[in-house]
Amino acid sequence: MKIKAKQENCNGIPYDFFDHNSNSICFMLSGTGYSYEKPVLYYSRLLLLELGYDVI
Repeated sequence: MKIKAKQENCNGIPYDFFDHNSNSICFMLSGTGYSYEKPVLYYSRLLLLELGYDVI
């Protein structure tokens, strides 16, 4: 996957935004102590990007 995240910041809270200019969007929220690089969220994010979703 060659899509690069846009590094954004809103009210002091940093987040990554993967933009496809899609009509569908997914907001991914991790729990305490679970990062987005761990398998469940990492592979879920890749699948959503392959399906053409915007992911925040």
